[in-house]
Amino acid sequence: MFTQLHKTFMIESYFRNGRKVEGEWQYSVSDCLEEFRNEFPNLAVDENSFRCTLRRVVQVFRDTGSVGRKEGTGLTTKRTPELTENVRQIMDDAPSLRVLSQLTGVSNNTAGDSIQMLREFVDDRIISLNTEHEFPPRSRDITPCDFFLWPFLKNSIFKVPINNLAHLQEQISEKINEINQNPLMLQNVFNGVRRRSARCLDSG
Repeated sequence: MFTQLHKTFMIESYFRNGRKVEGEWQYSVSDCLEEFRNEFPNLAVDENSFRCTLRRVVQVFRDTGSVGRKEGTGLTTKRTPELTENVRQIMDDAPSLRVLSQLTGVSNNTAGDSIQMLREFVDDRIISLNTEHEFPPRSRDITPCDFFLWPFLKNSIFKVPINNLAHLQEQISEKINEINQNPLMLQNVFNGVRRRSARCLDSG
């Protein structure tokens, strides 16, 4: 029922919605399910099936570093003195987190070890979730185009090969018309804006 795209979104949403409470990470399946339903409004999702799949995907990810059942990439996952020195040199030359992430294989997200390692190099100048300078976790996702329209168009249009620009424009027009003819889908989008706005207000 769930594709690789769905499973990838699940795992990203699951960890994105994690919060540290009294030193322990807690993850909300209901927030993850809500984001999933907003991202894939045309997919009928049974909550129990979603929970079981999410649990399995998270376990596979923790075991292998992948959402599929395969071995991880083999990239370094532990900090070594050589890696630390390489990172220090990179930060001195060009302190770009993207370059740092690509060269070390360490993700630049909110993973605790990564954040702690970065603190050693940039002190407390990190802007990320669960750091001294947090950004509102859903601020960039309030606009319907960001959390619904662009992902919907991308995921539905590129299911089939696009031959040329005219074909792409035709597909976009068809999908926009499809959205306009579906009041339930539009209502779900507006409800998503309300929920996301309320969460931002609750977060301060």
